[in-house]
Amino acid sequence: MITSSIVAVRSSLRTIFLISVLTFFGAGILTVILRLDTPWAPWVSGNTMFFPPVTFTIASFFAAFFAVSGGTILLNLMSYISKNPCRLWRLSSVAFLILYGGYSFTSGTLEAGVMLNILHLIVAIPSLVLIPKVVVLQGQIETIKRTNSANSPELAVIAN
Repeated sequence: MITSSIVAVRSSLRTIFLISVLTFFGAGILTVILRLDTPWAPWVSGNTMFFPPVTFTIASFFAAFFAVSGGTILLNLMSYISKNPCRLWRLSSVAFLILYGGYSFTSGTLEAGVMLNILHLIVAIPSLVLIPKVVVLQGQIETIKRTNSANSPELAVIAN
């Protein structure tokens, strides 16, 4: 399972990097150019200091990279337990976005919560659309190994 997770991440590495770059520019536009509030700095107790905008922008790149990589691994693991891992992955991702989106409003000001939700959408929408198209899943039930996750057994029947 570790090997298949490595294959899944490696097969989608360019897309993960692209999404991370989009996040970097999105965070930069929102915080540096538009000057929206950032969340509270986690290294200061008492919630009195906000993340510096440039630091937040750089951290957003790495957070997106690791979050999308983790999501790709989760998609690979779901391919071992589901006949339709992309659908299950997308549903669980939307549920996570709704729950975490509400939690984001506790990270400082209302403006910071809105900014974080916009940033999460900058990461989530391309991820939900692009990752299933490029990732190679090795654990798909009833499919040939090393198939693209967007391919399903129904498509093979239609094509024949």
